[in-house]
Amino acid sequence: MPKPALALRTALLLALATAPLPTLAGPAEYVISLPTQGGRSEVDFGFGSHGGDGASGAFLGVGHSVTDRWFTEVLAKWSREPGGGTTLEAWEWENRVRLTPASIDTDPDGDGDVHAANGFSAGLLLEIERPRERAEGYELTYGPLMHYRRGAVEGTLNLLLQQHIDARTAHDTELHYQAQLKYSASEALGWGVQAFGSVGRWNRWSAGRDQEHKVGPAAFGEVHLSQGRALEWNAAVLFGATQATPQTTLRLQLEYEF
Repeated sequence: MPKPALALRTALLLALATAPLPTLAGPAEYVISLPTQGGRSEVDFGFGSHGGDGASGAFLGVGHSVTDRWFTEVLAKWSREPGGGTTLEAWEWENRVRLTPASIDTDPDGDGDVHAANGFSAGLLLEIERPRERAEGYELTYGPLMHYRRGAVEGTLNLLLQQHIDARTAHDTELHYQAQLKYSASEALGWGVQAFGSVGRWNRWSAGRDQEHKVGPAAFGEVHLSQGRALEWNAAVLFGATQATPQTTLRLQLEYEF
């Protein structure tokens, strides 16, 4: 092969190998909600697994609603790649701030719980993550959290920017989203739809086949315990809509509130 052609081929291969690609959301990713009641604490656990390749992830967090408007949480995240062992992937500090008035229906059904009032509410998220691989620097995730409730129906849409700072290699700032539609048939059980995805660079979206989109049915539940404690859970089966998305994702989240 002529030297100029060999040099061009090598340059193209290097460019493809180092080009930033959309960061796929972890299998344990969950829909982030707005704080509603100050003074409450929680222990948060999540697990997710991709069908096919067997990759999985999990997290464990401890959080506290400092006020009706501010919730803060520290999480540890683990991951397991296909054929490999489970490793501690990162530590994360998450903060959710409500911007609209913290309007709630105080104990509307006499069960000791409170609920977001009907209407639209909005807030902001700021996550600071320190990956185990120090070369990745710090990962920042931030953006608006939006929620709407009308009776037993609730909708959530979160638009989140994700970027790396102090990393050895450049990373694009990416646009991710989380969406959820929930119908509460009762306090103990509800159902709906969840969706997660990434379109790539925030100001220049990736080609459709390279974006990540997964959506599927979800179930929700809440069990009230003694002394104002509660156990909430949600689970979903998500199906990939593009070539870059795992075909199936199973996810589960448990929250113990006290």
